[in-house]
Amino acid sequence: MIATAGVVVLERSHVPLIEHGEGAGHISGAWGIPAGVIDAGETARMAAVRELAEETGLGVDADALVKLPRLYESRIARKVGSAWYSLRAFATDRYEGALTPSEEGVPTWVQLEEVPKLERLLGNTAEIVERAVAELRRAARR
Repeated sequence: MIATAGVVVLERSHVPLIEHGEGAGHISGAWGIPAGVIDAGETARMAAVRELAEETGLGVDADALVKLPRLYESRIARKVGSAWYSLRAFATDRYEGALTPSEEGVPTWVQLEEVPKLERLLGNTAEIVERAVAELRRAARR
């Protein structure tokens, strides 16, 4: 099991998703939230902040992240074989910067209702986005 962390950023009715390209280990054209491997010595929260910046150019304060209540697991096809991943997901609606492509792929603002319709959506992505939106709305009511 490969431990990863990622962030769902909510901007009104849009979230940035990554369309993975040639430089990514995922199959080109696969869509997912900005996420990646938790490095040695990193917490999931630290990894999520780092991966968001690396894959999208967006910055976020770790304290602005809302931790989603469950750990997601999925077997994901790679360019070479497949692997089991666990994902600790966070959500935020407070960020800075603008979307910038990376060697991993191209980040794109996607309307919430379009997320489940994307072809080649990485495992659990639609569910994670839906849960992130719900958690952010719950946090805003407090």
